[in-house]
Amino acid sequence: MFFLDRNNRKTILLINVQSSFIRASLIVSSKTSIPEIIFTTGRKIPTRLNKDNEYLIKATINTIDSVIGSCGNTFIPANISEVHFILSSPWAITHAKNTSMTFVEPTTVTKDNIVKLIGAERREEKSKSKDIELIEEKIFSVRLNGYHVDDWQGKTVDCIDISSATSVAGSGIIQKFREICSQILKNEKSIYFHSTSLLYYAAIKSILPLVSDYTLVDIHGESTDVLLVENGVCVSFGSFPKGIDSITHTVAQTIGVDESVADSLITLSVGRHLDASKEKDTIDLLDKVIKDWNIGFDKVLSNVINISRPLETIMIIADMHEELFAHHINSFHSGSKIYSLSFEQISSSVSFGPNVEKLIPNALYTIAINSLSNNT
Repeated sequence: MFFLDRNNRKTILLINVQSSFIRASLIVSSKTSIPEIIFTTGRKIPTRLNKDNEYLIKATINTIDSVIGSCGNTFIPANISEVHFILSSPWAITHAKNTSMTFVEPTTVTKDNIVKLIGAERREEKSKSKDIELIEEKIFSVRLNGYHVDDWQGKTVDCIDISSATSVAGSGIIQKFREICSQILKNEKSIYFHSTSLLYYAAIKSILPLVSDYTLVDIHGESTDVLLVENGVCVSFGSFPKGIDSITHTVAQTIGVDESVADSLITLSVGRHLDASKEKDTIDLLDKVIKDWNIGFDKVLSNVINISRPLETIMIIADMHEELFAHHINSFHSGSKIYSLSFEQISSSVSFGPNVEKLIPNALYTIAINSLSNNT
């Protein structure tokens, strides 16, 4: 149950925690209209050489505080109904699961059966580590006696098969995230945690219901997350420690410039706007760096599929340099359709307020959370 104000509207704070960047957005949601993103701000997490986990956690917490403070200039904290943390790797890990139960005699399927089956898996995972917390769980499909069904309650069967996914995160960091929000929300039950990949899946299912087979590549700061979807079901999640910032670092160090200059060179090279003396060297360097990135991508894929066959559709999501990755992924996986989401595809599901930066990832988070809220 979600709290709605007198005008049947609620204000939601989204906090996207990536590998090296924090972004916060304010969303106005209503049961009678599409959600509107009214404010967005973000900051990089300060980095240093040889950073350890303790430093990274402290720097991340401080950056989230700072970003929320910027939002505070736009909203009155008391008006916030919910806070949703959206966690990319390395902050959250998502696993696809296939769970089965065979009954001694024909049994009627109830919600309790499903909860019991999923709960047993959950307890087993929790027993492996006392320092993790389940943050999200989603059932994709239920098969009764081997057949997929949408309406499974009340059916009498011999066996159940469930395809689902669970996302976990460190208990300590989750508690720190809750504490950050204590000045905004007194009720911890209004603080939610999500896997970025699962939200993307939910949003894509909402806006592209006929797209059921694809590989999603989410490229962010120091990491890339990969999601494989087959027949509308998430069958595998993976990640590797190379992202947009990793490529910018390498370019900057190789040619001896600061990262802002390297970032500009990457942008100019994609549009072929560099002068001839710099263009070939920059493009050759990018070819080498992204080839290293693709090795990580292929390694993740090789754990679950035979990558000698072309992937049908590769969907790319990136805050920056999406065109660069699309070009190079197309050369590595020439038999695949490279797909980028457009604002035309999402315009009927989300809107942006005046002077708000339009970002595809923000739009997808908003669409997904709005659909989850409306189905609650």
